[in-house]
Amino acid sequence: MEDGYWENDSRTIFFCTECFTKQETLFLIEQFSQLGIKATLKIRDKSKDTYRIRISSKSIPLLRSLVTPHMHPDFMYKLGND
Repeated sequence: MEDGYWENDSRTIFFCTECFTKQETLFLIEQFSQLGIKATLKIRDKSKDTYRIRISSKSIPLLRSLVTPHMHPDFMYKLGND
């Protein structure tokens, strides 16, 4: 719940996966895909070879429906909910 954020400008969610390798991050993206969630790899810092996962804005409703029942209320803002 903690390592991600809602970005108002793009109206999407990013997962802060800098502690994962590129291969591990790609594995997570594949897991999202199997759930029907479109996610892409975004370079965070090319020199350090770190990445973040961006969730497609079209997949936000599905992601919300899957995780909202498990989210602590203090973290709901990370899903872009008001």
